[in-house]
Amino acid sequence: MKPSSQEATILASMGGALGGLLGYCAVMAAYYHSGQLTDARIGMSTLGLMIVCVLLSFSLRWLLHKAFAITEPWFPCTVLDERDKLIELKGMQASYATFAIGFVITMALLWSGAESTLGFALIAISLVVGELVSGCVRLYQYRSGY
Repeated sequence: MKPSSQEATILASMGGALGGLLGYCAVMAAYYHSGQLTDARIGMSTLGLMIVCVLLSFSLRWLLHKAFAITEPWFPCTVLDERDKLIELKGMQASYATFAIGFVITMALLWSGAESTLGFALIAISLVVGELVSGCVRLYQYRSGY
């Protein structure tokens, strides 16, 4: 079953977030194992994470659009209605809840004496995981016929 235009956008966003998160984790692991994990490198890597996520999301969206244009004479676009706004709000709620849980866990770790570099990385990761959870909730809502 081909995804609708809304589902294709969600998949592209989730793919960009997942690709950025995997790259971020690989870079952080490399810095940690080489003993070069500093505040400056964490900040630079987090900025890179955000830029890579946005670039991957746009490029995946473009690739999906081109793939549908090659196989079909038109991109399957569905009409937007109130249901789409409700699904978007449910996704935002899930994203905010995921980020809030990650933020509280990070603050508890910092309160218990963990390093600030770990806290900064966990906050960035919880933002990206929130985007992935939001995408899953929205895809579930679209596929379940809400």
